[in-house]
Amino acid sequence: MGKAMKEFHVSFPRKDFPRLTHFGFESGGATSFPLPHYHYGYELFFFTAGGGDITLTKNAPPVTIRPYDLIIIAPEVEHCFIAPSEKLAYYWLGMQTGKRVITAQHESVIHYRYAHRNSPFKALRFTEEIDQHLSGIGGHIGVSRYAVIQAGVRCEFIFSDIREELTRERMYAREIIYHRVSELLARVTRLLSEGAAGPEDMPSRAKAYIEAHMHEPASLADIAQHCGVHPSYVSRKFKAVFGETITDYANRLRVDAAKRLLADGRSVSETARALGFGTVFYFSAMFKKYTGLVPSSFIRTR
Repeated sequence: MGKAMKEFHVSFPRKDFPRLTHFGFESGGATSFPLPHYHYGYELFFFTAGGGDITLTKNAPPVTIRPYDLIIIAPEVEHCFIAPSEKLAYYWLGMQTGKRVITAQHESVIHYRYAHRNSPFKALRFTEEIDQHLSGIGGHIGVSRYAVIQAGVRCEFIFSDIREELTRERMYAREIIYHRVSELLARVTRLLSEGAAGPEDMPSRAKAYIEAHMHEPASLADIAQHCGVHPSYVSRKFKAVFGETITDYANRLRVDAAKRLLADGRSVSETARALGFGTVFYFSAMFKKYTGLVPSSFIRTR
């Protein structure tokens, strides 16, 4: 996991780092930013220790993270960051790709400022070869909102190098930092294209996500986004590994939980509501599909 380090935060980098908009490391607790906001560049969170559910948007289930997971959030996607109370250690990094780079002091937009822009923000244009390389990688990341991937220990070394260069301010720090960021984005892009954690681990990751969100059923899009792959890919790989569709597995899991609740004396309506079935009619239909009995008949057999 790496040795313990002190917290570190660069809020508004200097002019010699125009693309790096923010960078930091947090350990020893949970730091949350509940206000909705967005950035003009990509924002990355890399977790080195701890775990739990991270809320990124209020309209979607939390994402479950573990050590060496990386969350990447696309530019101009409104999000927040609400971490669990458990101890976490993680890096965060903001980086703009593309040829137009917003000045750092304007790159983060809080929700209450959305409707109060009387003039466009000042933008800079860079033509250095290293910037063109970053722009090229940024164009292939392919994350529409956000994704979670198992990035591995190499990414911890990259983040650590960036931190060291920002702290020590040695000769050619800018070039080294940009090369590290370039490698980081290249590795993230490769992992996303290959199915994040790889074809063998990804279905298990999807399965764990379904189990963690059993009481607030996640859509296929939610599961795919958590795994960092396309919905059709996670659906196909899940069935190949486990022999049933994601929908069948999720419904069977919820019906098994419903049987336990009904056996404990919960009513049909309470059980349907507790497991997120929406309506008693839909719950009864799913229950009969997987058990052969409607809930009321199941209760009478107990």
